Amino acid sequence: MKRSRSRTRRIDRLRRTGLLSVCGVLFLAAPGSGRAQSAGPQNECCLALLIPVGARSIALGGTLTARSAPESVFRNPAGLAGLDEGGFFVHHAEQEFQSTADAFSLLLTLGRAGTMGLSYELFDNGQIETTDSNNQTTGVLSYRDHLGLVSLGLRVAAGFSVGASYKLFLSRIDCSGACEGQQVASTTHGLDVGLRYQPPMFEALEFGASVLNAPLGVGVKEGGERNPLPTRVHVGVTYEALHEFQAGDAISLWLSGELTDEWRSPGSPEPAFGAELGVQDMVFLRAGYVAGKGLGHGGAVGLGLHYESLSLSLGKPFANTSLDPQTEPYQVSFGIRF
Repeated sequence: MKRSRSRTRRIDRLRRTGLLSVCGVLFLAAPGSGRAQSAGPQNECCLALLIPVGARSIALGGTLTARSAPESVFRNPAGLAGLDEGGFFVHHAEQEFQSTADAFSLLLTLGRAGTMGLSYELFDNGQIETTDSNNQTTGVLSYRDHLGLVSLGLRVAAGFSVGASYKLFLSRIDCSGACEGQQVASTTHGLDVGLRYQPPMFEALEFGASVLNAPLGVGVKEGGERNPLPTRVHVGVTYEALHEFQAGDAISLWLSGELTDEWRSPGSPEPAFGAELGVQDMVFLRAGYVAGKGLGHGGAVGLGLHYESLSLSLGKPFANTSLDPQTEPYQVSFGIRF
């Protein structure tokens, strides 16, 4: 019993470069879909953790580190402290190579102290067939990664908030049919920490910083080795550009900028920019851009709709990657606030 050789070579190559095990890293690697970090150092595991979660995050080029939003669970847990309401939020992404990612978050406010959250994300990285010596299909191997998070964001002083998320990451290869012995399961742990500051006398300006995927375990076993989590540092700022030109909040325009760098090999930060135009806090037009060339760079657009306790957002990058030109990646998010 053996795998199809050509399919095996293709899958192994993609998993080695992080393109299949990430599944959505190629989604964020498509121009405008978020952070580049397309492959990262060769010895990093769990590159699915680099995928920006949420249609709003995709549309803004990932520039949410300084903002307070439900997506702060995945970007900067300190941003959870600024939420006035809890809620239940669902995110779905159609990604490269017919892979998908689905996530949900349950957020509960703790009065004025802050917000706690429980989240889960499933990365479905696709399937490959196993064959026998006669090239007959004998089974199917399914590649899936699972991520669980427990998050807490707290207000600690005037304008200051801090946050942390504990992560449990499980990478699995499951067998259906006669492919026993090829199943794999590996688990590791990580931590996100962050802070956020909004000057009390100038609330139009916000700052944020976070360290994501700091390792608590020994990493995931890949190719006989334990590889570490892809630790990243994010620093961001956002500014409401129309606050001086109107008395009310009928129209808002938030402009955001962010730098992302690798923890283990710093020195080449990648800039990103985002803009969000809100009308009556009900309709939001979004655009983002990650500067540079190649995988992970370019623009994206998005639309958000809020009505009472319901919210719906769509995010779409402008272009596909050359590795899978048939795919049209996008993300959609839905939320119920309470």
